[in-house]
Amino acid sequence: QCKKTFKNIAFDVSRTIVFAAFGINSNENREHDFRNANPLHLIIGGVIFIICFITTIALIVSIVFSRS
Repeated sequence: QCKKTFKNIAFDVSRTIVFAAFGINSNENREHDFRNANPLHLIIGGVIFIICFITTIALIVSIVFSRS
């Protein structure tokens, strides 16, 4: 088995989190992702995703209400 680089791991975790958040992953890919991923990476990535998502929504709402 080949060693994964940080870039590959970060891409795989990011892809897993985004696909899971929007529900667009196939059952086969989801099982593969969760079988091969490090749970700590998924938790940290998920927390970062949620913080970015909430911040983006808050900024959009703030911009919309400041212009009205």
